[in-house]
Amino acid sequence: MSEEVASGAPTKERWSTKLVKSIMPEHKEKERWNSRLGFILASMGAAIGFGNVWRFPQLAYQYGGGAFFIPYLMALFFIGIPILVLEISLGQVYQMGDAGAFGSIHKRLTGIGVGSILCAYLLICYYVPLISWVVNAFFDSFGSVFPWDGLTGSEASDYFQDEIIGMSTLEEPDLWPSRLIGKNVGYLFMSWSIVFVCVLFGVKAEGKIVFFTMGLPIILMFVFLIRACTLTGSSDGIKAYIGEWDLSVLSDQPDVWSTAVSQIFFSIGVTF
Repeated sequence: MSEEVASGAPTKERWSTKLVKSIMPEHKEKERWNSRLGFILASMGAAIGFGNVWRFPQLAYQYGGGAFFIPYLMALFFIGIPILVLEISLGQVYQMGDAGAFGSIHKRLTGIGVGSILCAYLLICYYVPLISWVVNAFFDSFGSVFPWDGLTGSEASDYFQDEIIGMSTLEEPDLWPSRLIGKNVGYLFMSWSIVFVCVLFGVKAEGKIVFFTMGLPIILMFVFLIRACTLTGSSDGIKAYIGEWDLSVLSDQPDVWSTAVSQIFFSIGVTF
């Protein structure tokens, strides 16, 4: 025992102890979701995004069509769902965020929660700009003529990259960014403002907002699905998606297993 402790002098708190105390205030009553459905919709909204709608079909096409479901479902049941149950259980037991829940188990585990928060922060920093591009394309579609009307697949891709993202302003040959795109800056500010308003008033208000922010996309997804199935060549896309099972990719392309696991983390939003 040091002389400081033996003499009864106050000891200096560790930085980790201060962090835990700042994250877990003792006398502040925690907000709760106003309904179970609101919590479920918010969880779905946190999980469902580009990774499900855009990246998953591309991975399925790249890794043998329906064969990709084999490592994907294995990763889901052996890794994804157990971690999801763990996170929800910790939240229910400790009624705290990531850092507070892990810190309640042991103060040395606080770093796990802080790392999870950091991952979510880094993700949102590039995810919101992606949303701003989508918003740009959304408002661009309200013109009298659709900008992509009559374009081939490659031409439509060039339109999105050059006009929406603004790659046409990059300087050759290195393609270094040369200027800000006014519309994208405005839409980026709008996207961040919407995020700020959604979290400003706490989980009770957010529990009501998600009925719109999650309910409307669900309806639109079914509308897009029905519409896509009526388009010419839709059967070819469905066949490439789930109709072909190239099982050779499971051995010839070993990275399919790690890719499936990483996709699980995006699909159900665990560890964020």
